[in-house]
Formats: sequence, structure tokens, C-alpha cells
Amino acid sequence: MTFSFSRLLAAATLMLGAAVAPLSQAQTARSVELQAPQRTDSPGQVEVLEFFAYTCIHCKLLDPMINAWAKDLPQDVNFMHVPLGGDSRSRPMQQMYYTLAALDRPDLHEKYFTALHDERKRLFTRKEMADWAVEHGVDRKAFEGAFDSMGVSSQVSRADELAKIYSINSTPTIIVNGRYQTSPAQAGGYQESVQETERLVQQERAKLAK
Repeated sequence: MTFSFSRLLAAATLMLGAAVAPLSQAQTARSVELQAPQRTDSPGQVEVLEFFAYTCIHCKLLDPMINAWAKDLPQDVNFMHVPLGGDSRSRPMQQMYYTLAALDRPDLHEKYFTALHDERKRLFTRKEMADWAVEHGVDRKAFEGAFDSMGVSSQVSRADELAKIYSINSTPTIIVNGRYQTSPAQAGGYQESVQETERLVQQERAKLAK
């Protein structure tokens, strides 16, 4: 099966600034409060989910900023990237993210973004991804074993479930503690969305401390 990079890119970035879920009227300039807050997977912690797609240029630009912010988070904050999927074309890229995490190669997460956007490489299928990973020092059998594992499949399924729960249809979108949503479009920029995420996290941490 062949893939059109431009079509995937367009689909991932479509309507970046559009409304993505039913929201309450409680709204700040840089974030919105969800009309139906959700229970998180991180009890006792403030959970931050960043929904992204590897084909999304906005996600690539935000990635180093949000990773730098997440590097030294306190123990009561749990940050997670969530790869957005929804169809057979995007599923291998979701598997790619969780495979790299399973193999403890987070460095290749950023390099994969670079390969797609800067080097314009076509790395959309399992074989193309495996060949590329091997070039970066990953054992082929280990990569393929993780890629096809139940663990990775379960994580992809949960990512899809979370995207449905939060009605995510554009990337990048950040959800803080199941209650607030922000994005570069809402916040007015990439770094601004990170700053708004930090503000919301501190707000939710204060609630936890009570």
C-alpha cells in the first residue's frame, strides 16, 4: 500500500484552530474547561495528555518545547504523549511511538519526526519503519517483536479510546487532568501553550494538596 505524505499531513493538521469538543462557557484566553470532565488514568497525580500525530508539523514544532517542560516534572504530575490514530494509515505510526517507548529509545521519537518532515522520508509501513530503526541501532527482531506485541496493541487501543473520550480531531491538543484543554491555536503559540499547561498543572496540583 502506498501513502501520500501530503495527504497524511493535511489530514493531521486540518482545522488546527477549530473547536474540538463540546465546551462549557467557562473559558480563559488560552484554555477551555471541558463540559464533561473525565476520570484520568493517574489517580493521585495531575495527568497531562498531549495528543499528537507524527505527520503534523505543528506537533513536530511543539515536541521539543513540551518535552523540555516535562523533563523535570514533580512526582505528582504524569505527562504522556498520545499518538492520534483512527484509521489503518495512522495505526502503524501509533505503533511506532509505543514500540520506541517499549525499546527504551525515546531519542528516536524526535528523529522520526525529523525523518518525516525535514528529510521527507517515506516511513509509513512496518517494514519501512523497521529498516529505519535498524539504521539507528535497533535490533530488527526486537523492533518487530515489540511492534506486533499485545502490549503495544493495547496502548494503541487505549490511545484511540482517549481520543474518542475527549473528542480529539486536531493536533496538537493538550488535556490537563481530564478537565482542561489547550493547544498552540488556543494559547496563541507553541511556547504559550506550554506555559498555559504549566499554569493549569499548578492549579490542579494545589487542589490535590488540599
